[in-house]
Amino acid sequence: LTILLNSAFKRSWVTFSCFLYVAAKCQLVQTQESKDEWINRFGFEVYRHNLNIFFAEHQVGWHLNEDSKLRRFVPQALTKSIEKVELDLKNTFEPAITHYKKAYFFLTQYPFDSENSIKEIVSAIESIVRTIHPTENTLGKGISKMKRDERWSKQFLDIMETVYAYANSEPGVRHGGTISPNVQRIDADFCFHTGTSIIKYLSEYYSCEINIDIVLNNLTEELPPIE
Repeated sequence: LTILLNSAFKRSWVTFSCFLYVAAKCQLVQTQESKDEWINRFGFEVYRHNLNIFFAEHQVGWHLNEDSKLRRFVPQALTKSIEKVELDLKNTFEPAITHYKKAYFFLTQYPFDSENSIKEIVSAIESIVRTIHPTENTLGKGISKMKRDERWSKQFLDIMETVYAYANSEPGVRHGGTISPNVQRIDADFCFHTGTSIIKYLSEYYSCEINIDIVLNNLTEELPPIE
């Protein structure tokens, strides 16, 4: 296996990744049809384990997952941060989770889909803003309404508006264009991490405001008469 990997590794990444995909699929099928002794020595899990060790030794930022698909390596700290965002979105901003997961998937799959990753992270932000302001049917209108609310930081809203403007202006991201999109992975990375920060701020700040409103409402309730 090591000899084959070293030989394939010297070729282009496209050729190398195709080789890995075909080999992994063959191993997966063979594993499902073979006996335990063969599986323990040559099965898919053995292949996957050795391949991921090879990737780590050569500092390749990918790994083969249990479904025989290449995924970008994501640091554990970032994985925990992403899980925390999804947890924060539950209940109040549930619809945004689907968009957020898609944005992450498009950014970590092979091949990359940078355009759709940017589209989905902006859609996740839009979903949250429209939940906060249900009468506004676009992110742009929602931001405009938030600007009239002094509780929101002007600088924060400017950042959110800039990300929205970028996604709208780039051909092939949120709207069809007459020229091919020129979005790179680094653009999608930037939008995803900036979008994640925006989502964390929105969800945490809004949750705090809800709790404050509940407390204030309870404090201002009419006290029962003294008997």
